[in-house]
This record gives sequence, structure tokens and C-alpha cells, in this order.
Amino acid sequence: MAYTPHTWNNEVITDAKLNALENGLAAASTLTGTDIDANKDCNGKTFSNLNIGGNSNLLMLASASDTIVTAATGTKPITSDEPLKVFEIWLSPQNAGGSTYRCKYDLVATYFAMYAALYVNDVQVGPTRLLVASSQAYAEDLVLKGGDRVQVYTWGEPGGSGYSTYLQLCADFVPVALSSTPSNRVTL
Repeated sequence: MAYTPHTWNNEVITDAKLNALENGLAAASTLTGTDIDANKDCNGKTFSNLNIGGNSNLLMLASASDTIVTAATGTKPITSDEPLKVFEIWLSPQNAGGSTYRCKYDLVATYFAMYAALYVNDVQVGPTRLLVASSQAYAEDLVLKGGDRVQVYTWGEPGGSGYSTYLQLCADFVPVALSSTPSNRVTL
């Protein structure tokens, strides 16, 4: 409820006016029932963990950085000469469209040629990486939206061996609209 000040002119403080003051103070001690002026100058302060209309936090727009926000890890041997999905991270619907993530992954080739590539929703979007008897970390910036599945596929020459150990999504976030904080999910 919005506060309306009372102008006092040599009046007697009545029970009704005192109760109105008490109720106003009680309402001001919590955010419940308090109007917030959206045009308020907050001197550059940021708000987080808001609960507005039953939805907590803000819809977030990601910009690529080296800050890891979600990671899928574990040694995934390369077992096929055809592309095989070894890591997958599903972006929460609370990610704003047009979010840019830095996608990091690795490839280790211990014998013969090994290959890896980034996919989004089972469609290759990054270049095919080729390694022979070495290891390499890769990073590619991708524009994604909520619901996208970012994947690493690997494959190798018959008789070869190799593996991949991680897929990381890295970003910094800027709030853009009301919703929930992204909580990406490792699905493979």
C-alpha cells in the first residue's frame, strides 16, 4: 500500500490516527504490501532474489565469459567411428533468447585420429576438431536460447583410442525481465 503523509495542524492524536501510523510502520517493515517505484534511482545498486508476483529472480541474458556456470564432467571414451554424443547440457527456459555462452570442451587422442564437434539440439554448429596423439582444449562462443541442448559429439578412426573429459558453459549474466534464475541441467 502506498503511504500518504498526514499534515498535522495542532490536532489531537486519536486512536484511529495512531493505529494508522502503527499499521503503516508494520507494512513498511516487510516488502509485503509495499509499493516500489520502478523509476527509483538506486545509485547503481543491483537487486537479486526478488519475489514478484510469485516468480523469483529475473530472466537472465548471458554474455560469454570464462566464468563457469554449468559443467558436465567425466572421462568419456571415444568408442565409435561415427559421431556419438558424450556430453549434453540443457539450458533452462529462464535463459533469455540471444544469450551468448562460451562453450569449452576437450579432446584427447591417444592413438590414431580422434574427432570432436559442438552440436546444439543434435545439429553440428562448431567446426570438426581433429587430433592425433595429443590433447587440446577448445572454446567456442554460441548464441543460445532457453531449452537449447548443447552437446559434444566425438568419434575416431577404427582401432584408435581417445576420450573427452568435460563440457562447460561459461557466461556472465544481466537481468532483463521477470522470471527465475537459469538452472541449466546436465542430461548426459
